[in-house]
Amino acid sequence: MTPPKRPGLAARLRNELTLLLDGFVAMVPGRTGQLLRYRRFSRRLKRFGRMGYGAMHPGIHFDAPENISIGDNFICLANCRLSAESGGTIELADDVSFASNVVIDAGESGVIRIGNGSGVAHNGVLRASGHIHADASRPFKSQGHKPGSIVMEDDVWVAANCILLPGTHLEKGVIVASGSVVGGRIPAYSVVAGNPGRVISRRA
Repeated sequence: MTPPKRPGLAARLRNELTLLLDGFVAMVPGRTGQLLRYRRFSRRLKRFGRMGYGAMHPGIHFDAPENISIGDNFICLANCRLSAESGGTIELADDVSFASNVVIDAGESGVIRIGNGSGVAHNGVLRASGHIHADASRPFKSQGHKPGSIVMEDDVWVAANCILLPGTHLEKGVIVASGSVVGGRIPAYSVVAGNPGRVISRRA
């Protein structure tokens, strides 16, 4: 397979300057930083709705922002990362909220969709694609990735320190308890806990 052609010097310099500006804007504190981030990233993302009562705190980072769509009233606390590189897709509906240190990673050709009014608490990790590792005679890093998807429907809450695995689908109203590792489809209005995550009750 022919390796991809390396971009020219001018293109690489433009890319470096773009990343430097993104990084600077991401770290500006206060209300000034909030306004700068909205103005900057509303131009860089595929779609960015109205901020309204939303807020983006310092440290937010977007990989491949052209593959990321965000609805209205987005709230994001400090040091979150949204990554849609290598053909990934991230789609956030309205009123989505992330606490600090959340990682939303579509992975290689993966898809992550988060519905209206849903949220992820501190240190949550969503990764939609997994490493292929079946061939023990080769390093796992040389075997590529298997694309997958993660879906959080409307009114879903993922509490602190949770991991959602490729193939996870949380139906409307699901609550995931702190520290859980979840995969597969979870029925609407269930409460999930543990590793592996299991339904322990239903919302009243």
